[in-house]
Amino acid sequence: DYYRTPLIFGLVIAVMLISILKTTMFSPKPDAYVVAAAKYDISTEFINAIENKFSEVGQDVNDDKKVLVSVTPITYNELALKTDPEVGVAMQTKMMGVLSTAENIMQIVDDDMYEFFMSQGLCGTYSDLGDKKDAFQKPSDEIIKIPLSEIPFFDSEEFKEEKDGLYMTIRPREGSQLGKSEKKIKN
Repeated sequence: DYYRTPLIFGLVIAVMLISILKTTMFSPKPDAYVVAAAKYDISTEFINAIENKFSEVGQDVNDDKKVLVSVTPITYNELALKTDPEVGVAMQTKMMGVLSTAENIMQIVDDDMYEFFMSQGLCGTYSDLGDKKDAFQKPSDEIIKIPLSEIPFFDSEEFKEEKDGLYMTIRPREGSQLGKSEKKIKN
C-alpha cells in the first residue's frame, strides 16, 4: 500500500515514454511528401486514394522496405478569414507551418492556390527536374503546372471526379530541403 501511488505514477510515465519513443523513433518515414492545397476541402477519400496508389506504384526511396507517401491537405479560403476568424487563423497557421518545413516537393493545387504559391515563389520550373526535364519537352524556364487529368498516376477510377481543376506543381530546388544531397535530388 505504501508504494502504490508511486508505482502507478511510474507505470504511467513508463507507458507514456515508450509510446513517445515508439512513434518518434520507430515509425516508418515517408518516401515522399505531398501537399494538397485548395480553396475548398479535398476529400479524405482522395487523399487516401493517393496514399494507396503510391504504396502500389511508388518507389522505396529511403530503402526501408515500405513505400509510403505523406499527403498533407490544406484548405485556405480568404472568405473563411473574414467570416470565421478562428478557423481562418487555424488554416493560415497550418499552411504556413507546412510550407515552412519545405519537405513537400510535390504540390497538388487548384487555381487559387497556384496563384498564391506563385506569389510566394513556391512553384518550380522544368529545370528543377534536373536530367528528367527533357522527358516533358517543355522549355526549361517554364513553370510546372500539369493538370492531374494528364498525369497517368491519376487515371484510376478513384480519382475520376476530384482531379478536375487540380494541378501538379513542384517546389523549386532553392526553396526545398534537397540541399546538395545527390541522393535526395535523384529521388
